[in-house]
Amino acid sequence: MAISFKYWDDCLDPEDMQLMWADPHVSKEWVDAGEGPGQKVHLSRDPDGEAYLTQTEMMAVAAITVHRHFKSQLDPYMIGALAEIASGRRLFVDNYDRKTKEIKVGIMQVTIEVAQWLGRELGYKYYDIEEDANLLYWPFVNVYFGAAYAKWLFSCDDKQPESFNDLTPNLLANSSSTEGQLIYWDSKVSEVDMDAMWSQPDVIKEWTKSGERRGNVRFSHDSKRRPYLSRVEVKEALAALAEAYLGGPENVSLQETGPFWNKFLEALRLYQDPKKYASPCC
Repeated sequence: MAISFKYWDDCLDPEDMQLMWADPHVSKEWVDAGEGPGQKVHLSRDPDGEAYLTQTEMMAVAAITVHRHFKSQLDPYMIGALAEIASGRRLFVDNYDRKTKEIKVGIMQVTIEVAQWLGRELGYKYYDIEEDANLLYWPFVNVYFGAAYAKWLFSCDDKQPESFNDLTPNLLANSSSTEGQLIYWDSKVSEVDMDAMWSQPDVIKEWTKSGERRGNVRFSHDSKRRPYLSRVEVKEALAALAEAYLGGPENVSLQETGPFWNKFLEALRLYQDPKKYASPCC
């Protein structure tokens, strides 16, 4: 479908536009580019004239969306990294998926069929695209449905995740029933996936420093002896999500075999600045 916008104001609700201006990094970037409050803000264009979001804009959209809809359930850095490798942050990218015979659109490369299914079956109805599918090209709308799909992929066993750590596939399942007891990675993850984890330099460094050994790797536990994933462990689990998101749900795995693994980890490094990207509030 042919669609295009010239200004941010053409594809954002007024409330979202205010939130973008409230982000200090976005407002600085816009002012430095000659934009001003109360005026329409131009979308960035690449040398070929295609509209795209800058990294600063992308992270703001991801942070606001996660804060509003998926707080403590998804990581905005992950959303930014997925958008980076899915579309290069371009707004009007359409790609035909030969496997599903559907067209992936927008920043997060969401199909209309998936977005409509998320609304009908899982209750993601904050934006109504049943009447106007072109809304899927709006940055906040596309990121909303892309994030919802990512969340579903990490809870595709139909268990509703209660926290960000619950989003790693089955790793911490039933952890509440074992409070006070040590939980081991080896009891939750296949041998093949454990080998994949041990192949990651950052994981090796962290696990070796904490005294872990092959075949006997403990989860980190908080002061109440509740298991959680470290940031390094989360990063590797998120890479598995990238494989599933971009390659299909059947690719949910911790194995470093998919074509998107290294691309995702590299993109994730571009976005992981916890001090820089805090949601302005919503």
